[in-house]
Amino acid sequence: MQQLTSVLISYHNNNRLRYQICAEFLRLAGIYVCEDVSYPKNMDCDVTDWSKYEFSFRYRICGDAEDEVQAAGVPETLGCLRSALEEDFSDTDFFACFNSLSDIFNRYSLVQAGVTLQYFKMGVKPTERAGIQFEKAAEAVTALMDSDERYRNNRHICYARLYCLQKANLVRFLCQKPLVCFMDVLAGEVLELTGRFPDFSNIWVLLGLVYEISRSYTREVVDAFQRAIRAVGMQPYVSNIYYFLGKRCEGYESLRRTSEEAYAASCKAMPKYRNLYKVAGICADNKDGEKALAYFERCLVLLRAKEDYLDPLEQEYFFKVSVHVCYLYVQREDYYHAILNANQALKLRAGISGEGAMTDAESNPYTMFCRRMYRDKAQEYIDLILKRMGTKQVYRYLAEAYQIADMREEADKYWALARR
Repeated sequence: MQQLTSVLISYHNNNRLRYQICAEFLRLAGIYVCEDVSYPKNMDCDVTDWSKYEFSFRYRICGDAEDEVQAAGVPETLGCLRSALEEDFSDTDFFACFNSLSDIFNRYSLVQAGVTLQYFKMGVKPTERAGIQFEKAAEAVTALMDSDERYRNNRHICYARLYCLQKANLVRFLCQKPLVCFMDVLAGEVLELTGRFPDFSNIWVLLGLVYEISRSYTREVVDAFQRAIRAVGMQPYVSNIYYFLGKRCEGYESLRRTSEEAYAASCKAMPKYRNLYKVAGICADNKDGEKALAYFERCLVLLRAKEDYLDPLEQEYFFKVSVHVCYLYVQREDYYHAILNANQALKLRAGISGEGAMTDAESNPYTMFCRRMYRDKAQEYIDLILKRMGTKQVYRYLAEAYQIADMREEADKYWALARR
């Protein structure tokens, strides 16, 4: 029998809402997702040769920017995904639970909840709302399993329940509230699933994420992620697992080398902007400014290619990478490039806040993702994005750059702004 374990989704940046819906739904079902974004031809981006990799299914999202909003409803988007899968694939388990799982996914707005936990992982109201959505979804999946014995042996349904509980626990931890499910109990259920479905490597990733909230289980987290890595091999979606491993090992001197090697492997498997950022940070910590700058610049190339429609995490990285690059150029006394990157960061922030906007709020490209994803609550999320973009450091670097350029009036202006 065919088993759906991994999907490569190809899409144009304008269709990212539909990509997000498909990706979040597939992750809920325990399926690895890899994205193939169409970058503009004039951008100097590395092109991945996807033909050398194995995926259970390759799915292309088609459509123009104009029909993105209308076509990006959850039922419509998942209906298109199912139709495409049914033409070439016959995973009985997956199709047996597709309708029930997509109904729960839609009813509890799990695309919004999943995206929120990716972009706003902190103890704030949107995070709490996302946690409640996952709690309710876990209850709904449990009720589904209780109502029909077939679902109790369905790998995707079993995984979805534990996935929702893990997310709910994460939110409770971030908000400093009692966990929905005792961590050891949840981990025990995940381990039981590894015995029932031994070839389901994503369960090991889930186990690592279950334990991740406790520093007491570092060894268990590392072991779980490493088991998943060995099972996946050098497929591009292993990049995320290496990233999780690197992040978990950060801050432990005894695991520093493991962390650095994991980030390097993550970048090699798939040079995403966040992987490049981590490797650049390691180079900077090791006092190799030349290499750090090269990695940061590659990171910016990828982000600039999507500049017309950035999601909140991409905006955060665009801002902080621009600031890091500005600092490195200040260190080199290259005032021209320092000022260029500082102004790039400030322009992004001003665009998100709507300062000096040439268009009305409904047409602002800087807030398009939030408006389409969160609709009437968009401003709440926009305010959170702006909070993470502190300007004092940028003003200080600009002041230093203008000082290097011997432009005293500009330097004084930015020193004054930095001291506010």
